[in-house]
Amino acid sequence: MAQTLSPISVGTLFAYADRQITQSARRLWPRADVEFGAHTPSVTGYVRAVEVDGIPMVAKYSILGLSLVSVVRGTCGSWQAVTAAQDAYAAGVGSLLEREAEQLRLLRWAGLGAPDVAGFEGGVLFTRPVPGPTLGELIAKEPQRTNGLCARVLRELGLGLRRIGARAEGVAIAERSIPATFTRKFNGVSGRTYLAQAGHHASALTAVVSRLQRLRLAPTAEVRPVVYGDLKPEHVHFPDGPDGAPVFLDPGIARGRPQADHTKLISRLILGLFATPPSPAALHIITAEIRALTQHATAALGKAERTAWLRELLVLWLMDTINILTTYLTCPLVLPMPLHAVTLVEKTPALLGLLDQTSADLAGGVYPGTVWETALVRLSTAVGP
Repeated sequence: MAQTLSPISVGTLFAYADRQITQSARRLWPRADVEFGAHTPSVTGYVRAVEVDGIPMVAKYSILGLSLVSVVRGTCGSWQAVTAAQDAYAAGVGSLLEREAEQLRLLRWAGLGAPDVAGFEGGVLFTRPVPGPTLGELIAKEPQRTNGLCARVLRELGLGLRRIGARAEGVAIAERSIPATFTRKFNGVSGRTYLAQAGHHASALTAVVSRLQRLRLAPTAEVRPVVYGDLKPEHVHFPDGPDGAPVFLDPGIARGRPQADHTKLISRLILGLFATPPSPAALHIITAEIRALTQHATAALGKAERTAWLRELLVLWLMDTINILTTYLTCPLVLPMPLHAVTLVEKTPALLGLLDQTSADLAGGVYPGTVWETALVRLSTAVGP
């Protein structure tokens, strides 16, 4: 029998989150004056600018470590059940944001730029805001620097993550990985029910998901590298401009596949092209720069290793795009989404066409290098004017 969902009021949820932020701030800084600023629309967690005694901060609050879309849709139960579970979750050890706070500290320990953790209390993470343009904004302004900027970010991050190494084990955020999210979303009957909520896009989405489930990822090595896990262009800021040191936000550090950080970065760069299409000339440059990025990443590999690397990149890219697209398509209308998410929903037919063609080629046994090159060519047409 199908589960009956009880949608939860966004107003109720946001008011509850604001109360938790206020209470946590006053426990950390007794008698402090707490003033709220702008809310940042998100489908994952609740993010709000605050000032504590005039000091600007960013407050983050997570409900059960799950997406706001899941909570608002009622998949976690009634509001009474959610708040009861949240009380226990926030009081426990090892919540998502508690681990994120520790990961931010680890990044700074390893010599990487990361937001300063002002405090963590009652399930609320307070960080200092990070100024400067994001990686995505720099690429939009200077598309010819795409490969150089991305390669430098990946190189510096890789060195820092190697320093962190085993220190990340106790605070790993493995649930943010692309394969973990894909499996969680599309497993069994619940996955089919979830896809059905995507409306008239459900059939096309189901076809791509089915191919990816048959393709599967290659077995992983016994010891996997430590990866950032959530390396999106908007999670990398440059306070001192493009030639300065990057600062990394919202980590999801865990052991993962060697292609994980390349994939998430490329995947979200491509989604950014759909959300904010550049000029045809800039699109041509960015596409060539993305191609160069993967060429450099595989330059030292033999043919068999390069083929395997590109196959993993393709499968992970398709999974990640399906993960985020289905989240946006099933998001209740009452939950504010980021502007780029609204645009991507409008561009779903073109984006799905690219995913359908690419997954069909890969499932049909086409050489992964050819699939990747063809996907990049098709990208220009799919993004359109």
